[in-house]
Amino acid sequence: MLGHRLTEIDPYQLAEGPDSRPAIGLDDGETDGIVLANAQGVDGFLTDEFGGTNFALVHAALQGPRIVPTPRLICDYARNGHLATADAKTLVQLIGQHRSWGNSPYVSQLLSQL
Repeated sequence: MLGHRLTEIDPYQLAEGPDSRPAIGLDDGETDGIVLANAQGVDGFLTDEFGGTNFALVHAALQGPRIVPTPRLICDYARNGHLATADAKTLVQLIGQHRSWGNSPYVSQLLSQL
């Protein structure tokens, strides 16, 4: 079995990034993730934000990557055969209990398409 090697990267030490954390109205972890995504030129940014003002802030702060909300990724995994449909629904519902997704029309629409 091949091992996975993870590398910790400080986005504020990269030549492509800012010297310090910008104030964009998000928590430190989200802000650091966005700064790193922008500095590394990634294709996508996985987030649990998809409603309210935080989604708009994430969208505005990213400089190119596609935003992939967590419920969408899980449902896409099921649609493409990487995850059983029942497991995807259960996973979205379990995560949703901790992320206030229960009344989200966005999540309901995704689940109805499975």
